[in-house]
Amino acid sequence: MLAPNPSQHLESETTPFGNPLYDSAKLNRALGVLIDRERPRVSKEFRNNIETHIYALNHPKIGASAHQSQRGFASIIGMRKHIAGLIAFAHQVDPSYARLLYSNFNQIDWSR
Repeated sequence: MLAPNPSQHLESETTPFGNPLYDSAKLNRALGVLIDRERPRVSKEFRNNIETHIYALNHPKIGASAHQSQRGFASIIGMRKHIAGLIAFAHQVDPSYARLLYSNFNQIDWSR
């Protein structure tokens, strides 16, 4: 006798409103990390967010001051620590990807 397929069981459960109790697309994601392959990786949304920060901060027409006010950070130091934390998180999941991020992050001119 075959063991029941756990994902099939989860998809068949519903809320009192008839919606699926578990979204099968979210079953492979934990804390913004995709775990659907042999090695975990950061999600596309996470990559887009951090790469947008780094792009804007390195862009000659934007820079740290404009990006900080546009994104609603209270200070440049707070924004810098936030982005450094995102990169540190990425490093825990995918060190090779984080090396590229660290390289670009270290080129930012925080004085403009």
